[in-house]
Amino acid sequence: GTLSVLSYFTGRCASPGPGMGREDRDRVADEEPEVEDVEASGLLPPKRHVHDYARVEHELLAARRDDAKRLSDLPAGLSNSGNTCFAASALQCLYHTRLLTAHFADEPHPPERCDVSGFCVTCEYQKHVLKALDAEPRGSFSIGKLTNAIGSIAKHFVRGRQEDSHEYIRGVLDGIHVQALKEFAGEDAEKVLDARTQETTIVHHIFGGYTCGQVECGQCGHVSRNYQSMIDIPVEVTAKSSSGIEASLKSNFLDTETLDGSN
Repeated sequence: GTLSVLSYFTGRCASPGPGMGREDRDRVADEEPEVEDVEASGLLPPKRHVHDYARVEHELLAARRDDAKRLSDLPAGLSNSGNTCFAASALQCLYHTRLLTAHFADEPHPPERCDVSGFCVTCEYQKHVLKALDAEPRGSFSIGKLTNAIGSIAKHFVRGRQEDSHEYIRGVLDGIHVQALKEFAGEDAEKVLDARTQETTIVHHIFGGYTCGQVECGQCGHVSRNYQSMIDIPVEVTAKSSSGIEASLKSNFLDTETLDGSN
């Protein structure tokens, strides 16, 4: 499901104080506060939306409709063309993310209008979803370029070599995300769009959220916060972590630490 995260901050970070001189007052009044300072109180809203919430809501309803039987059918199998089981399992997991599948079932990325020369992960993933939706549940089909051109998904991937499923999922989702940004704002989208707007693609609507780091001063009690966007949550699972996933999440994200000296 989609994460609904945090409230947006709409006020100014600083205001002229009574102890300031006229020059300082004018400077503070005219200066825009740093994004990091503003977001110490809450997230800034996105200036624009790559995929707006109405579109996401439409696709969520489509995924839940009684007549959307093909979205609820078991997917067809994926043929192994040599050390591709890591990709097959990853793609089946993504297919079972109903909202993502409903999004690509509407064919939002017409191949004839795609201006990517060569491999386009969004074209190939949409093609994969449409083939999966049309295939017989007991049938199977080949993955195609999503493994044949695997070096285009992540540069360190090598065709024919067993790779990490999680890294493969991240590579596919990152590719879809970046392509959506470029279609929205051009090749320099990652430079010209504010961070919060970049977090309004379909990928972030479905998988995205934020971690919040909080620091509290032990003397005055002032609390500052820092938000980091993410589309997955790292969990350390080892032979020693016998206490389970919940304890690992707590250790990574909820434990407190005292900052003292050089720490």
